[in-house]
Order: sequence, then C-alpha cells, then structure tokens
Amino acid sequence: MRFQVHDRIVFYKERSQPGHRFRHITIIEKDHFEVRIYDRELILSEPESVNDAEVYFHDTLEQARVDLQRGIEKALNAGWKLYGKK
Repeated sequence: MRFQVHDRIVFYKERSQPGHRFRHITIIEKDHFEVRIYDRELILSEPESVNDAEVYFHDTLEQARVDLQRGIEKALNAGWKLYGKK
C-alpha cells in the first residue's frame, strides 16, 4: 500500500535503555492519517516497516497534527531532546 509521510520528528536521549536512543513521531497518510510513535537505536527512514509502534488514527491531517504536537510536548517533558524535524 502506498503512503505519504507528512511530518517526521526525531528525538534522542544521551542516556537511554538499549534500543531506545531515538524516539520517532511520524504522520503517515494512507486512506486515513496515522500518528506513529516508536523508539529505536537508529533513525529509520522507512516508517512503514515498524511493527511495534503506538498508532493513533485520524480522519484529517489537522487532527493528526494536534496529536503530533501532544506527542512532542510529552517527549520533551520526559527528557527527550529534539534531534531533527522533516
């Protein structure tokens, strides 16, 4: 299935548990919008290959971006630092 990535934000922690150095928050459009949140040891370029992400479904991009903003605030409050935004 084809998809489009609308927003991708990556956070990092200098001291983290193995496998959880980078936190990704991504909006993907299929026939709906998905906000995916997942932690990895590396930065992934293919978000559709993630099987264990938290996934939140939305009807519009605007709703997904509100959820994305909540995820950003939650990550920053938990001590994650912004690594990059696309």
